[in-house]
Formats: sequence, structure tokens, C-alpha cells
Amino acid sequence: MSLMIRNTFKDHYMDYSDAIERDICDALITAKNEALREGKEWAPYLTDDNLAMSAMTLFLGGINTSQNTFQWIVLLMCYYPEVQRKLRQEIETQIGDRMPTHEDRNRCHYGERNRPPEPPRIYGRDIPSDAKLTFVDFVPSVTHRDKRDKIFYHPFRILLEVANKWLQHNYDWEVVNCESVTLLFRHNACSHVSQWDLMPNVAASQVMGQEAAIKALRVWMRKREDMLQTKKEDVQVLGYRDFVPDRKEGNKIETLDEVINRVNAIIRDGKFEGRIVSIECLPCESTGDLRFDPEATLPGSSDTTVTVVRIYYEEGPSSEEEIGIADFVPLHLSGGSLFSRPEFETFDTVMSRASRWLSENPEINFRSALSIDFKLKSSQSSYQSLYPII
Repeated sequence: MSLMIRNTFKDHYMDYSDAIERDICDALITAKNEALREGKEWAPYLTDDNLAMSAMTLFLGGINTSQNTFQWIVLLMCYYPEVQRKLRQEIETQIGDRMPTHEDRNRCHYGERNRPPEPPRIYGRDIPSDAKLTFVDFVPSVTHRDKRDKIFYHPFRILLEVANKWLQHNYDWEVVNCESVTLLFRHNACSHVSQWDLMPNVAASQVMGQEAAIKALRVWMRKREDMLQTKKEDVQVLGYRDFVPDRKEGNKIETLDEVINRVNAIIRDGKFEGRIVSIECLPCESTGDLRFDPEATLPGSSDTTVTVVRIYYEEGPSSEEEIGIADFVPLHLSGGSLFSRPEFETFDTVMSRASRWLSENPEINFRSALSIDFKLKSSQSSYQSLYPII
């Protein structure tokens, strides 16, 4: 093999021409001649033997990888004729009968998809057998990038679909609560790694702008006590509805109380089917003109957020329960001048007040609790305002 490559390289020297580069051997000869002509310090290393061995390395590597690549292409095209049809259609429309060029890569978007979209990730599969209460995170993954290299992740509804499929195979667990959680992820900046290889990292802080936040679905579950009476047909099917504050005159939108009243009117009219599992106030990043997408799992950076009421429910007959929200705000104890920080109640004290309130109102069915960070501007705050959000 070595002798054959050397002889082939010598043959290229015999009919070499600067006017045309036929293959890699001609390109190597051109590089050697230019280095000698320009007096490059590394020109002496471009010997005929070194160039011939470089050509052999490329030749052997090309045989192995190209052969395997084309074998898989033919096999996959036979298995998936619809993909074959789309690829052929793109080649015919973008390239036609001419020879393809490197610039065609920017036009052949379907063929440039070097791997399919990743499925949403599931964290929490290895649940201890003796666990009574646990949670599972359903995390979005990258679906595609656009022409400007903008990244797109699975919308939130896909995460709930994955959660329902998980519950079908794990029907010994009963869902008691659902919530949207914010996780940190880190871009894998290695050039040799696929562009879709963006790994969530829930325990890291932002470093050199390489991390951002994604929204995931967290499902809390408890072990069913009687597994013998539980069947796959009885598994829970989850759903959710987002209630977005309506616009009012000017640059105003509904308050939280107004949204809650609208939801209760829908429930009273029998237009909400299912048993409510949990309720959350979801902050959504908004543009200056209050445009936002509650389904987005890769939020942008914005100083303005709008709160959406998200209700998780179990499919089935309506429980006809109206909803409500009770706020328990830390009481101001002391301080708060120009030179001293204000002192408020501790969180456990606030929790104690909330627990007492629940015990004094046994007719209320508790569904979920949510801690919210308020931006404190003065001793008087409006806790029912949705714009701007806390």
C-alpha cells in the first residue's frame, strides 16, 4: 500500500499543472511549491515521503468512513422512503443537474440536519423501591436551530405529553402536585460535539455566559398503597390550562383577582372539565408591548414579566371547585431607613400563620403553595398587580 501511494504521488508530479488541482495529491504538491517559493521555515518538512504518507492517511480514512457512511445512507433510505423523497426533492430544487458546491450547504437545510431532535429528558427514573414520596423532572431538549443559529426547545405541552407516557408505565404512582421549575443548563462549547448536545446542569451557577435558564415540568407523586387494585386503565392523565391576563385600556392588563374571577366563571358555567391537581402563578418574560409565550421553555432576558395562572388537572369529570389564592406576606418588624435594612418575619413564621389559617378553614381544599420574591420599593406594596410582576 505504501509503495502504491508513493508511485501514485510520483505520477502526479509527472503531469502536475498549476492551472488545475485534480485531487489531494495536486493540492499537497501546490502547498509544497508555495512554501518553497515563499521560504517558509517549515518547507523542509514537506518532503515527498511525508506528503505521500499524508495522502495515504486521508485515503485509508476516507475508504473506511465513506464506505460505512454510504452503507448507512442506503440502508436508512430503504427503511424511510419518505425521508428519501424529501432529500431528493431538496437536491432537485436547490442543486438540480449541476455539481454541488460548498455553498449549497447553506441552502440544503433538510439534508444538513445531522441528527434528529432530542427527546425531552426525564430525571428521576431510578426511584428507590421503598420511596413513598418523590418527584420526576421532565426537561426540554433542543429541537432545531434556525438560519441565524437561534436555538429552539420543546414547548411545555410536549413535556406534559412525555409525563403522561411515563405515568402509563409507572401506574403505581399517584400524582399529587405539578409545578414549573427553572433549571440551569450549560452549552457544550466543544467544536467536535453535536450542536444539539446542550446539557442541563441544575447545580451550577452562571459562568462566562455559558449557562442560561430553561423551564421544566416537575411532577410530585406518592406511592399507591394498594397496587393490586390499580390497573393501567386507571392511570391518571394530566392536562393543564393557561389563563392569560386580558388587556385593558391603555397599557394595562387584568389583575390577579380579575383573572381568578374569570376562571371561576368558567368553572361555574361547566366549561372546565377535570379535577384540579395544582395551581401556579407562572411569570412569563414579556416584551415592552406585553407580548409573551407561556409555552416557551427557553425564556429570553427581559425586565418585564407577566403572570399567567396555570392550572394542572386530571382528566375526568369536573369537581366544580372554584379556586382562590391567599397571600401571606412577611410582617414588617423594624428598620427600613436610609442607613438600616428593614427586618421582616422569618419564612417559618409565615408558614405557621398559613398553617393556622388552613386549620381554621377546613372547608378549603388545599392544592398547592408557592413562594414568590417581591421587589420591595416601600412599606406599601400592591400584591395583586400582575404588571410589572414581582
